[in-house]
Amino acid sequence: MLKVWEPQAFLQFLNQRRTEFYPEIEARVRSILERVRREGDAALYDLTRRFDGADLEATGLRVTEEEYRAAEAAVTDEFREALRVAVENITAFHRPQVAHSWFITRPDGTILGQRITPVDRAGVYVPGGSAPLFSCLLMTVIPAVVAGVPEVIVCTPPDRSGRIDPHMLVAARAAGVKDVYKLGGAQAIAAMAYGTATVPRVDKIVGPGNYYVTLAKKLVFGPVGIDMLAGPTEVLAVDDGTADAEWLAADLLSQAEHPGGMVILVTAAGASRIAAIGAAMERQAAALPRAGTIRGAGAERGAAGGGANLEEDAEPVDGGGPEHLEGSG
Repeated sequence: MLKVWEPQAFLQFLNQRRTEFYPEIEARVRSILERVRREGDAALYDLTRRFDGADLEATGLRVTEEEYRAAEAAVTDEFREALRVAVENITAFHRPQVAHSWFITRPDGTILGQRITPVDRAGVYVPGGSAPLFSCLLMTVIPAVVAGVPEVIVCTPPDRSGRIDPHMLVAARAAGVKDVYKLGGAQAIAAMAYGTATVPRVDKIVGPGNYYVTLAKKLVFGPVGIDMLAGPTEVLAVDDGTADAEWLAADLLSQAEHPGGMVILVTAAGASRIAAIGAAMERQAAALPRAGTIRGAGAERGAAGGGANLEEDAEPVDGGGPEHLEGSG
């Protein structure tokens, strides 16, 4: 599952993909943004039918209470318990990060300080694609709720029947989401940035997405705030040869589940070590329900590069700045 690279060639490849630019895609995104701004819901119905194959005029743009109830009945108690623990842990992690207002009075009576106030409404984009990324929903919604944002909405792509995965809806309710909208791609970003008859305009948009979503966020920034411009999914593990190959393989596979545009990266000590990690990835992937997607990611974007020592292995880390970095040993 891993192609072997020399460190310098590997670093060049990593940085090259960061500078890729597709002007034709930007033109399409601008067109989508403008259509939604001008036509509102009508554009959302048409674009979702065109890109997602879903007729939202039949099912509605916003998830209904009936759909939430059906979702609750469709998930297992085991999932509910895992969700409860996740919400608890993520909330506990973010509470200490909350900024607080402060003021001081100087001897001359001048009052100085900083007032911290949450935005009125936040919009979260949660990618859909081949799997419901409800963990992404939790990681983006809960910080907003902890910060005191009074209203959080979510946009996520529907399936062809116009429905959202029940696990996603149950997670949304558990995290504190007010409304979920069946929208994906640049049209979802446009809807949250400009507002329509159905989708309310938000103050800030957060969450990752594909190239279209990232470009849309970049283009609407100004009138609406954004969190960041997320790049493609990638993980780089620096390994000194002593870590458990099975654990390292599992971490790499956790990123390989994302289809399209990802890179799975390893710097390992020696060819035999690379082979051991690759073999562990093969064994574990064979037991997973989405083995085909994962194997494809490894074959197309999997890379292993080994220097003569850990100092050389650090070059891709310092020069590449991967999205996810792991030190294993």
